[in-house]
Amino acid sequence: MLDLLHAEGVREVRLEPVSTDDLTFARSWVGRVAGHWHRQQIDPPVIRFGERAITGHEAPLTSPAWETTPPYRHHLLLCRGPRCSARGADETYRAIVGAFVEQQLTDADVLMAQTGCLFPCNHGPVAVVHPAGTWYGPVRPGDAARLVGEHLRAGRPVGDLRLGSRVTEGET
Repeated sequence: MLDLLHAEGVREVRLEPVSTDDLTFARSWVGRVAGHWHRQQIDPPVIRFGERAITGHEAPLTSPAWETTPPYRHHLLLCRGPRCSARGADETYRAIVGAFVEQQLTDADVLMAQTGCLFPCNHGPVAVVHPAGTWYGPVRPGDAARLVGEHLRAGRPVGDLRLGSRVTEGET
């Protein structure tokens, strides 16, 4: 969109972050992306983002620290597809992050990623923990501390939250 506005000769643009979650994350990344775009332009327009102007001096999109995959024991995928989001994935996400903080877990313990639809939607919000491939759902905010403490900290899957996996006959 910035490319189109720039090509049309627009001289000033105002960006507004939109998110169903805490805007702190969105503000950080929208500023970085806009700064990256700004650095690549000849005679870019003035870009206002909230109360500040984008100057091209924002943090870059790349870093040597992001060159390799981080070490972690578990990879937690939390579905943020439309049905899981409608069933409370935003609140579940916040509760899980709060449990990480409370139980002093870091990215070295659990790398968490929010995803698009994971299926099975009828059990949303759905989460899966790798490398074991343990599926959970529905995961409610009140379940977050147990999921984090029992499975991600202690390594014991939480039986009453687990979803059974079904393999189609003939598949391995």
